[in-house]
Amino acid sequence: MPIEIRRLLFSEDELLQALLDMNTRSGHKHFPEGTISELKIGEDPSPTVTFVTEQNRNYKEEVTIATNTLGAALIGYCMRQHIPLPTHADKSLSVVKGRVVMDIKLCQSNKG
Repeated sequence: MPIEIRRLLFSEDELLQALLDMNTRSGHKHFPEGTISELKIGEDPSPTVTFVTEQNRNYKEEVTIATNTLGAALIGYCMRQHIPLPTHADKSLSVVKGRVVMDIKLCQSNKG
């Protein structure tokens, strides 16, 4: 049975928007107040995103978003952007050429 694989590549702006939306919508704040001055994409051993926030010139704080939280934020972003994601498909995150990628694997029997 053939397997279909779809790949979504997210820009830094889309990652930021997904995480800011999740931070705003959830009761749990994932990163502190302040200006985001840097975004780092990590891939070892699994994809993470680290924000560097500045509250003033002398104080910077780093917050790393784990893979499972990042995945939830990106799924929410896709839903708000009306990007179809099959419910029963296997979804995984990776980093390709410095960009966060979501692979969606479908078998013919669970397509839809």
